[in-house]
Amino acid sequence: MLKPLVLFLVAGVAAACANPETEVRAALDALRRVSFTWESTAHQRTTETGEDAKSAATADAAIEVTGRSDRDLTEITLPPSKSAAAVPITILTKAGAAAADTPLGWLTRSELDEALGTHRDEDVQFEGKSVRLRRCLTAAERAIAIPNPLDEAFGVLADIKAFHEGETGPVGELTERAIEKLWGDARAKSAPEIAGTVTFRIEDGVLVEYRYRLEIAFPSSSGRPTRRNVVQWTTRLSDIGRTNISPSQAALEKL
Repeated sequence: MLKPLVLFLVAGVAAACANPETEVRAALDALRRVSFTWESTAHQRTTETGEDAKSAATADAAIEVTGRSDRDLTEITLPPSKSAAAVPITILTKAGAAAADTPLGWLTRSELDEALGTHRDEDVQFEGKSVRLRRCLTAAERAIAIPNPLDEAFGVLADIKAFHEGETGPVGELTERAIEKLWGDARAKSAPEIAGTVTFRIEDGVLVEYRYRLEIAFPSSSGRPTRRNVVQWTTRLSDIGRTNISPSQAALEKL
């Protein structure tokens, strides 16, 4: 016969699995207690035609952000790109404080602001390359504003109006206000049809991936198939419970 405590735990797991929202919250609570590594893809924009069209996020999408979290310490890196800088830009955050590795050394938020206001744009040597100073400083400010996936995933729960169980895990249906904000331009506000979801993938009770899919549509009055504009991006987590961060002393002195 199962003991009362075991029965209680089994019942709790069954209840969580029966409720997609509860399952997601439990997976996030589990993630809060461990370290992890992550990567987020760039936004993939596609156009779909027809009622049954359903594109999937491609596995080879460019990685826009990588990071590591060891509970109280988070490291975020923007890989080299045309939209950031020609070299990786790394920042550290801890308990609300932040510091960025720049051609001028490790700088806090206020020091970044000051550097952008006082230093002229010029070519400087950083990470073995000649780079534009202002691009590096601007990319560092952008990196500081990127949330830890745990915080982002918890935050998006407030923007979900309903949950259902999907093929790969719980799916949250986003509110129209959230979709308009995430879309990033005025078309979402004027589109007659608008939809957005976040799909969560959970393994061993811990969140390992979440994927956004937003779509807006302007039905054709000529009888042609409806064209849907779609944006998708994904955050994947790995090395759960096995991630370590060893920042330099110079970085720690800024936190």
